[in-house]
Amino acid sequence: MQAFYESVGNNAGTLIRKPEYRAVTTLEGSQFQMLGKEKSTLTQRRNNKGYLFVLPFIIGFFALFLYPLLQSVLYSFGQLSPSDNFKLVLEGIDNYKVALREDVSYYRLLIKAITDMLYQMPVILIFSFIIANLLKDKFPGRGAVRLILFLPVVLSSGVIVTLGRNDSMQEMMSGALSSESTSLLSVDSLRAFLVNINISSKLASYITDAVTNILSIINHSGIQILIFLSALQSIPEALYEASSIDGASGWENFWKITFPMVIPQMIVCLVYTIIDLFVSTNNSVITYIYSVAFNKIQFGLSSAMSCIYTVIVAAVLGVFTLIFTRIFKHYR
Repeated sequence: MQAFYESVGNNAGTLIRKPEYRAVTTLEGSQFQMLGKEKSTLTQRRNNKGYLFVLPFIIGFFALFLYPLLQSVLYSFGQLSPSDNFKLVLEGIDNYKVALREDVSYYRLLIKAITDMLYQMPVILIFSFIIANLLKDKFPGRGAVRLILFLPVVLSSGVIVTLGRNDSMQEMMSGALSSESTSLLSVDSLRAFLVNINISSKLASYITDAVTNILSIINHSGIQILIFLSALQSIPEALYEASSIDGASGWENFWKITFPMVIPQMIVCLVYTIIDLFVSTNNSVITYIYSVAFNKIQFGLSSAMSCIYTVIVAAVLGVFTLIFTRIFKHYR
């Protein structure tokens, strides 16, 4: 197409050149495509600024996480000798053979960690989604309820900081804070109280396990509730109004509007929940790996156990992320 010039505005004679176009033949017919260098949009410039905010995390990841991870992988193929200034002696895959074939306790704890995650993860997601739906609507005391549900997350961080400052983490890992604790809030104290009021020990064990699981679910649901709540509040009310005019039921609104709109946030909550359950401080696998390293002084074996555990966590994350991603593509 021939380029031409025209005069505009008060500045008569100022020439502005219109962009050149070229004809492009497609299956739908002839179209025109603009030539020349395209300018970056506002969204692209904002995305470029976002990379600058992520840059400190990337630097910290490579400096504080990737290097220790690679070093741990190296240690898993040998043994560190404390008597010889912790010199690394390479032994091949012997540590992996011991961890997977000979160490029955580690294998049993791995199976338990995976099964616990498989039944706790859907319960946490469903519980968080239901609570977020209840908190979406305004009612008296909504802010207080949000604070109570999110408080365990803040308190957990504070407890971890306090334990580290008082050097109590090592005592806990080594078993000093074991089941023999005399705290009134301990599981054993609750079980003893139930037995003292003539409840059978089997039923008392079921009750204490249920209480422990409920508290664990609430403790692991704070972040997920906030993510689901923000996703639900971002759904336009006009969609629900239009569906109600068309006679849609609440069940249809959920599967046609609510669920497809929150699937991206559900994937985020899924990844966070799996990682949170696998790396929680009361995870028996992590406690056992710590005891193998610092109580039995077998750093090579503990590194191999850590690598195996990391691969399992990554595999579980990949499988569930792939499943939810396919569901998201189906609804799109």
